[in-house]
Amino acid sequence: ADSPMVIVNNWYLASTEGGVNDWKIVQYDHNNIATGFAMNSICSVSCSPRMVYWPILRPTCESVDDHWFLGRILNTEEKVQKYLSYIQEYVDILANGDFFEKMYAYGNDIKTYVMDDGYNQYPTIEEYEESELGSNLQDYNTEFFPFLKILKVRLEEVMKQLEAIRDETLPLDDPYDKGASCPDWRDTSSEDYLSGSTFADDCAIPLCEEVAVCYGNNPRFCSPEGELLIEVCKPASPSCDSCFPLSRCGMGGNDDPSSRFVNSEECGPDLASCADAGACFDHRSGACAYDGKILPTECLDALTSCKVCFPYSRCGLDEEAPDIVPADTVSQGGVGESGLFVEGEECGPELALCAKEGACFIHNIGCAEDGSITLDKCNAALPFCKPCFPYSRCGLGKEVAEQPASEEEVEEGLSEDEAVVAEPASGGHLSRTTLVLWTLVLATAGLSWC
Repeated sequence: ADSPMVIVNNWYLASTEGGVNDWKIVQYDHNNIATGFAMNSICSVSCSPRMVYWPILRPTCESVDDHWFLGRILNTEEKVQKYLSYIQEYVDILANGDFFEKMYAYGNDIKTYVMDDGYNQYPTIEEYEESELGSNLQDYNTEFFPFLKILKVRLEEVMKQLEAIRDETLPLDDPYDKGASCPDWRDTSSEDYLSGSTFADDCAIPLCEEVAVCYGNNPRFCSPEGELLIEVCKPASPSCDSCFPLSRCGMGGNDDPSSRFVNSEECGPDLASCADAGACFDHRSGACAYDGKILPTECLDALTSCKVCFPYSRCGLDEEAPDIVPADTVSQGGVGESGLFVEGEECGPELALCAKEGACFIHNIGCAEDGSITLDKCNAALPFCKPCFPYSRCGLGKEVAEQPASEEEVEEGLSEDEAVVAEPASGGHLSRTTLVLWTLVLATAGLSWC
């Protein structure tokens, strides 16, 4: 996060001529450059697998126009062209001469000291040499994030972008949706890059847009398990969860079937372990690129053996998902027929958090043949969440029946939209007083971002 993209620090403006047209940016603290940790902290966990494809015309997490200071710099074609000229200058330095030769020699000189470094992640010198100093660029995208390999692949992609701009096949004006986070420059669609902070048009609580940053799938705000981490964000859940359908701390973005694990003749019990590979086939995780190629090296084994288990992924069989999910399916994240979370009269917004418990109701995963829960961690969810999983034998085992509005709601004259705000702890609807108090909490905490 120590970057001009987010927290504007770790660099100086320096002059050697008393400030007479010679100001330069001098960076420091480079230990996390080109690492997944940095990408995840700066923007989103989906950015890490595709970092080499980051558009040079969008050196921000989302829209350049909305960035608090880059939007004021890259706001004319003249300034953008000047910025591109600096990139070309940098590219020329890397691509010509002996830059990489010197860098590899330096990496070789320090290898014995690397073993004693506190940041070292390699058990042996041989593994360090293979990862950091090897010539095989096909394994650049590993959990170790080898710097020189990543730099070489990134250089190639930047050169391609500059060429496309010169050929006018890549327009200078930002072609992506304002809410798209670190899109792949080669892809003209924004669908798979929309941030978790994308606000639903039909949200019943407009105030929730003020806490959008809390739902952005950034691990500093929203944990991989779908829990809001920042104290001032926590009052927003569960009231605002339904307003962020693409956030794992909201509704989880479960409308995308690409990571859905499906049992079939081709994907039998011998491939049950492939259910854990859903992220590799997920269109929104960053692992499965727009062209059907899996990017992280760690996922390549799954591509070979598990492809048949993910028919709705372009990195799998690339079949069209049916409107009704076939029986006996399971899914990474809990979507499938047995693990399908279904909102309805019996499963209202007060049970929104049950969407995260889909794995508990998936047949032969969390739900046994006799209708009992097999995972200890699911016991607490069973009595409350059963109505939300109508297709599971551990849920209702039938279609969800319609249920009329409660007498209390009718007496108060609440519309369905007004009745969606609820607190799971009490089971009752938030009063107008509670909403006012919540508003004051947000205002006092200064929880307002652009």
